[in-house]
Amino acid sequence: LTMLVGDGITDLEARQTVKLFVGFGGVVQRERVAKEADVFITSPGLEALVPIALSESRIKRLQGKKHKKVFQEGIQALKQGLVQFNNQTLKRQINSRLKSYEAVDDPVIDLLHMSDYKS
Repeated sequence: LTMLVGDGITDLEARQTVKLFVGFGGVVQRERVAKEADVFITSPGLEALVPIALSESRIKRLQGKKHKKVFQEGIQALKQGLVQFNNQTLKRQINSRLKSYEAVDDPVIDLLHMSDYKS
């Protein structure tokens, strides 16, 4: 999976060269980027990228590792509604991945039914 994270229109224009374009609005939010990105992050940090970018097997390998904290911070950003999914297939895939992760505080993570997320 190739992913590009960007906050501007020129970044958005490069999206056809990658599988996943993640818009970042933590500093400045640009409406077009928010609307056209596969995923748009409004958090001031990039921690939400971790649960989005990692495969299920890599998530499971975080068990007992020091980097698990960053993953959990990313989960919190998702739960707080700091990420909008414009790509519903991706939203379902991430939801499925996170449900299988056993060490999350709330084992019933269901992004599809969280009211803060863009449908």
